[in-house]
Amino acid sequence: LASLYAELDYIHPFRDGNSRTLREFTRELAEASGFHLQWEYFGQNKGGRDALYVARDRSVNELALPNIKAEVMRRNVVFSMDQLEGNKDLAGLLKDAAHHLVRPARADAFQRLPEAEAVLAFPELKEAYATLRRADFYSATKVANAPQLREQFVAGVRATIQEKLNAGETQGLGPAKPAEKSKSVKTKQPSRSTPDRER
Repeated sequence: LASLYAELDYIHPFRDGNSRTLREFTRELAEASGFHLQWEYFGQNKGGRDALYVARDRSVNELALPNIKAEVMRRNVVFSMDQLEGNKDLAGLLKDAAHHLVRPARADAFQRLPEAEAVLAFPELKEAYATLRRADFYSATKVANAPQLREQFVAGVRATIQEKLNAGETQGLGPAKPAEKSKSVKTKQPSRSTPDRER
């Protein structure tokens, strides 16, 4: 993703709006691949935006440098790269922010959409919602007179499911399966020979 972004930015096809266009393009590409890309993570504060732009500039300059023929331009790019030295390039920045930036679209659907819409888009979420209903029923039977405890319990189950979905897991969203008891086949051991039997 970082390479694609840097290469497209290097081409710089538009007079204005390249960053916005590239973020939207990569967001749509990620969605088509089943992931939710949250560029907003870098826009939460000025430092985040600056880190993204510096990383982008470093990556684009590294791509451009071998192709620059004019000596003055080459010196300017090298000077710019020296000033940005020590900052992450785009690949490094995105790698460090990946757990905030990219997550499976099904995880986003589970968090943001009503159940019917989420299950329509991602049928594998049926088991996750069934687990939430079982958790609610269980808490209602065990702590009926403590609504706050019930809410905390169901919220904990939801958070666990959300963590699994964020990590890309789709299995194990239902109740834990009891371990199968191993069927021990009793085999008759041959009787050991004792001194009395040997006689």
